[in-house]
Amino acid sequence: GFMPYADFRGHALDDGTFATNAGLGLRHNWSDYTVGGNFYYDFRDAKNIQPHQLAGGVEFLTNRYDIRINGYGPIADTTTEKTAQFVKFKGHSAIFKRRLKAALPMIEGEYGMPFGSRCGITNFYGAIGPYYLFEKKVDGARLGDAIGGQARVMLDVIQRFGAQFNFSYDKIYKWVFQGTAGVSLPLGRRETIRQSKNFLCQARNQLPYRKEIIPVQSKNKRTVSSANIIFVNNTSSSNGTIESPYPTTAMAMANSAPGDIIYIFPGDGTSTGYDTALTLLPNQTLQGSGAKLDLGGGLIVPPQTPNQLPLLTSTSNTITVSSNSTVRGLNITGTTSAIRQNDPTVRTGGTNRIEYNFIHNTSTGMNIGNGAHSVDYIISENVVDQTSNGVRLIGAGTTANTLLAVLYKNSVQNSTNRAILPEANGDTQMGLAVINNQINEAEIGLEFISSNDALAGVIASRNRFANVENNIVFESNNQSVATCTARYNLAGQGSYSQRELQVYSNDTSQMTARYIQNALGTLRIEPKNTSTMHVLAQGNLFIDTLTAQAIFMINIAAENFSLTLNNNYFVNIPENCILDSGSLNITNSYAYTLQNNRFINTAKTPVVLISKVSGVTMQTLLVNNLISSQSTNAIELQGAGGDVCAKIIGNHAPGHNFRFTQTNPSVFDVQTTTPGSPDGLNEFNNFNVVSSSGTINYVPFGTCP
Repeated sequence: GFMPYADFRGHALDDGTFATNAGLGLRHNWSDYTVGGNFYYDFRDAKNIQPHQLAGGVEFLTNRYDIRINGYGPIADTTTEKTAQFVKFKGHSAIFKRRLKAALPMIEGEYGMPFGSRCGITNFYGAIGPYYLFEKKVDGARLGDAIGGQARVMLDVIQRFGAQFNFSYDKIYKWVFQGTAGVSLPLGRRETIRQSKNFLCQARNQLPYRKEIIPVQSKNKRTVSSANIIFVNNTSSSNGTIESPYPTTAMAMANSAPGDIIYIFPGDGTSTGYDTALTLLPNQTLQGSGAKLDLGGGLIVPPQTPNQLPLLTSTSNTITVSSNSTVRGLNITGTTSAIRQNDPTVRTGGTNRIEYNFIHNTSTGMNIGNGAHSVDYIISENVVDQTSNGVRLIGAGTTANTLLAVLYKNSVQNSTNRAILPEANGDTQMGLAVINNQINEAEIGLEFISSNDALAGVIASRNRFANVENNIVFESNNQSVATCTARYNLAGQGSYSQRELQVYSNDTSQMTARYIQNALGTLRIEPKNTSTMHVLAQGNLFIDTLTAQAIFMINIAAENFSLTLNNNYFVNIPENCILDSGSLNITNSYAYTLQNNRFINTAKTPVVLISKVSGVTMQTLLVNNLISSQSTNAIELQGAGGDVCAKIIGNHAPGHNFRFTQTNPSVFDVQTTTPGSPDGLNEFNNFNVVSSSGTINYVPFGTCP
């Protein structure tokens, strides 16, 4: 009849790993033979690979011989490859090795037979058979694909003492020998023990035999980089190989081709041989040995001279980049610019990378742009020191083109003019991300200028400023359209305190500026002429401006203007927190929204002063603000020749006044629940009194447009 069984096994291996097996089987017994099948789920922990496997087998068992066929198929986490490890340079190449691992599918067969009786006093059993490890490809390398043979011998004495020896050979694992020995000490009644002996020694009742440990092959793959590397060392004098580098960068450039890597060692530590202006060919890399070299595909050469960068200099522009250029790991100085590209005669394109360089004592550290072509820049982890302008980006052209740039984790210090100066000019598009940079000692930290029909946008995030007079300046001119965002920046005071952030718009241009969750001092806002400006400040901390207002508006004369202040904190401000001293002429739309702001320990009265001189009606919304200061007047609105319409709800300013001032020919409307009287303001706000001069119209809600 049928005989089902279950089989569960565990293994602790000598390398500290483990394996498990769980299986179900079914056998059918006839008088002279047994036919069976089984199904297993296997697992093995092989350190950095943990394969899972499904396996199955069939068996034909008789008293005189046994035949078994088993198949194994790994199904999960079956391959792994370690990061390629650099081995050495050779000639013009870099050599790497990578450790590959794979769990191998397998099929095996076995023919076994007892020598003598299966249930005698001494039992001897032998088996032999072939197996095949199927091919598995990892990172293009072939693993597996091996035919092998195996044999085993078992000896049992009076069913108490047993031993087994296994032998196998294939081209992967070579010769493998294993041996086991055991002693059986059954517990129970003699008759029961005798019956169990006879049961277990029968052919149909023997334990399943199979490979219980998933085979895993490891292999080192040798990789030679495809890039042609030209080596330079000013203490050598030969052919540009690693064994005998060129002595000068000029020789290396003269013998290079597009796509080559010029790899420079510090040599004797001077600029001898490294003092010639270089213009890179397309797709070239200029690499210093003090920084890592990324060859792509996971092939990375670590720094060969850590903390030692080769010194390059020139009497003009030291390095000129072109298309898909990389400049990395160099100590660069020069009379004009350390790194340059704003020449329309030099073709740009692709992505240019400038990384891990020390740039110093030059007029402009980086003077780069699109050269009238489209190009991307990634500028990261450079130190720029002792320059007039640290990093200057120029997007220009008479035909539509783009310049996209990311400045990340750079340190720009001791700039007598601008630390970072992006300029979009003409029929061009510029996108810029300035993220996590440290700027110290500059007249202006970041100045972003968009002019003459340019379409430009910038995100400045998580930057830190110290000893910078004007931290961030956004400017849009002459029909350009600019969108600017400053977020999570820390505007430190240092030696300066007054105009830390500025935003300008001129001459029919459009400016949208967002300031979100920054720590800063003063924000200066100045729209001019027929421009359009929209400013949002949300979640910022304005603190310790020393001698200036927190938000200062001057010469407001534009077509459209709006300012939204939401969830900001104003702390320790010695002047007016918000000052619009006289809006000159807003011709189309004009709106202020102050909502959920906190004014704490401010000194000068009033805390908020907004004055409308002429132009379209100023829409003012003051909602849920908290004012706790030393001043008498919390909020003062002035209609000094221009119309005002205000909605004031939910503000908390205990002990402070609201003041409204109207002078002809302006119209001054305040919305309230008590038309004709300011009493309704007390219903929705907490303050002392309303003081006013001139004619103030208290009108129903919904009156203002």
